[in-house]
Amino acid sequence: GVTSRGAQALAQLAQAPSLHTLHLILANCHVGDDGLGGFSKFGTASSLQIFTLDLAFNEVGPDGALALAYLYQAPLLHTLRLDLCCNKVTSLGAYRLAHLQHSATLQRLYLNLTYNELDDSAMPALA
Repeated sequence: GVTSRGAQALAQLAQAPSLHTLHLILANCHVGDDGLGGFSKFGTASSLQIFTLDLAFNEVGPDGALALAYLYQAPLLHTLRLDLCCNKVTSLGAYRLAHLQHSATLQRLYLNLTYNELDDSAMPALA
């Protein structure tokens, strides 16, 4: 698998000046929160418009969700697909992901949080 160290290296793709579309399938790669720390850099990706990130079965928790929430800052991102099925996102992580609603450019969002420990406290933020 990719592991957290490999995921941190992949986060450098955010600096590619003409990257328009990125699909990363990292399901069951032991990425975890540590590996997603660098993914906040995608919030500054100057040309990224379409981003698919499959992180199912990766032990992603609230800190990893916070790193992903910075995607709301990506200046041209209009389509985002995040698959966080079977992780440890929790209600706190879901609340953090709700910051994606503040994106000025995001038009389509697919967010899969099935099989995470979410309670009703996260639902108002995601509604």
